[in-house]
Amino acid sequence: MPEAELLKGLRVLEIAVTVRGAYCGLLLSQLGAEVTRVRLPLVADCPPEHADGLARSLHQRKSTVDDDPETLSAQMVRAFDLVITDCLHDDESGGLGQRLAERVIDVGGATTTVIDVVRPPTFRASVPSAPAVVSAASGMSWGIGRAGEAPLTLPYDLPDYLAATEAAGAAALTALLRQVGSNPGRRWSVSATEVVASYVGQISSVFLPYGRPWTRDGARATMSGGSYPGAMFPCRDGNISIMCRTNREWHALLDAMGHPEWSSRPGYDDARVVARQHADEVDRWVRAWTAEHTTDAMTALGKQFNFPVATVLTVQEAIALNRFSEGRLFGTAPGGVPAGPWMVHEPRPNARRIPTQRRLALEPRAGKPLHGLRVLDLSWVWSGPMCTAALADLGAEIIKIEHRGRPDPARLRGRALRDGRPIDGPELELSTYFNQMNRGKRSVSIDIARCRTRSRPGRALRRRRREHAAGRAYPPRLGLCRDECAEPGDRHAVDVDDGTDGAAS
Repeated sequence: MPEAELLKGLRVLEIAVTVRGAYCGLLLSQLGAEVTRVRLPLVADCPPEHADGLARSLHQRKSTVDDDPETLSAQMVRAFDLVITDCLHDDESGGLGQRLAERVIDVGGATTTVIDVVRPPTFRASVPSAPAVVSAASGMSWGIGRAGEAPLTLPYDLPDYLAATEAAGAAALTALLRQVGSNPGRRWSVSATEVVASYVGQISSVFLPYGRPWTRDGARATMSGGSYPGAMFPCRDGNISIMCRTNREWHALLDAMGHPEWSSRPGYDDARVVARQHADEVDRWVRAWTAEHTTDAMTALGKQFNFPVATVLTVQEAIALNRFSEGRLFGTAPGGVPAGPWMVHEPRPNARRIPTQRRLALEPRAGKPLHGLRVLDLSWVWSGPMCTAALADLGAEIIKIEHRGRPDPARLRGRALRDGRPIDGPELELSTYFNQMNRGKRSVSIDIARCRTRSRPGRALRRRRREHAAGRAYPPRLGLCRDECAEPGDRHAVDVDDGTDGAAS
């Protein structure tokens, strides 16, 4: 099914005065929903000369109705499957948006599903909230910036965009539940503060359980996040980010540096020891080395030696990347309005079909709307595991697959501490960061390449191993390319990209 038809038939009424509601409506419209917005002024962190362009980009594909509360009859409201609103509690339109939202909920009755995208209340009820308040209330501002200087806030309206994305997911879930005959509930609340706080909580799991102080440390994660390095470094023509999550990657970086004399000192071969005891000292040496290279040269070294490196880009530079332009993530409409940050692929016509009787058979239960959904998780580290952890929270059965010879690097962060002493148990089971990202999942280890089957995944992985041996590819991970192993039919594959461009990650 084309991506523009994924939510075809879903009718959405949008009552929004900020990016929270408007971007949620945009995502739904890009997925095929029929979105009708009430004409309200948009309040956003945007220079006045760009305000019209931002509004056009957020309201593309939507129909518009007038903002008179009295014209919204019960019959009209009930013609929609759900309502998106961001102004029930924090109205930046002078009260009009709030009156409209209250009117819609009143005339719609219990049959109207509402997705309420909220910010936190401010200390003074007469002052609207703002993304800066979300950054502060979530704890995010406490951890970003430089020690001794003022804390920072997330740029632009980023907390609103994050909350809008979560709200769009909740809206899509209501559509799915309606298809299987389940009542999705009348009110879904998505808090921008809680969304950002969840990210803060994820990051804190690599500090607090290990006895590491978490302080503002500029362009470097405190103690490099537990595994050295995790920081930005200067080059001759810009900056790069290097983030080694394992000793294997740290040793690859040392290979690229030519194994300098200092790297032979006791303890310097362990990225975790360096992060805890020698990060400031080693930063100076790494910084001097990267400063001798261009960003392109550093990216080439990352590919050659297989350590994770990426150039720090401006917004304009990011838009110009081939991966975005070829992926159609930025449209060509007037003003360069963005398309959806995803692509949906049809099965190849000549792909072999695997016979199966299994269909999507949800059995929603209280608090577990995705009960009955079974998901195969071939992801690792952060973005993919976070996605499947959310599915597990919603009741799905997640089966995580790993290779014993190269497990999820999140397992390798070491033992957490209890009362100052390392916790006893199997080494690979004691990383709090891994356990948080993989909560509620089943776990299986498998080596597809050694299976005695002539399956497509086995052949594909064996081919990739041969290419690596010939110097034509990175060493294969467990995850396989979609076109190599995905089969058409009743299965669906989701590829969560971490956004790096050509660098080992």
